[in-house]
Amino acid sequence: MIVNFEDKDFQFDLDEIDVTQATYIQNHTGLTLSGLWQGFRESDPKALRALYWLMQNQNGVTMDINKVNFKALKFDKALTDAMVAEVEATDPTGESPAAETVPETN
Repeated sequence: MIVNFEDKDFQFDLDEIDVTQATYIQNHTGLTLSGLWQGFRESDPKALRALYWLMQNQNGVTMDINKVNFKALKFDKALTDAMVAEVEATDPTGESPAAETVPETN
């Protein structure tokens, strides 16, 4: 999916997370993969930090996960908007149960 954040488009695919990235996230945030998803659903800052780091990493940017800083709620909204757009692109009628997979955010 494409995440538009801070006037830039980023390719992001959570399904493409590899073991090294998942282990890095767990070592630095304590979040497992399911915890990462649940944390996103709850707008957990640790999960948002990990997802932001992962998005940057998938776009070739190397950074220390402990030093990333960004507008958390704006990033949360950008991710949610990208997920909704992806679901709508797959089923423009909105009748697909896939729409239920988009997490609720605060």
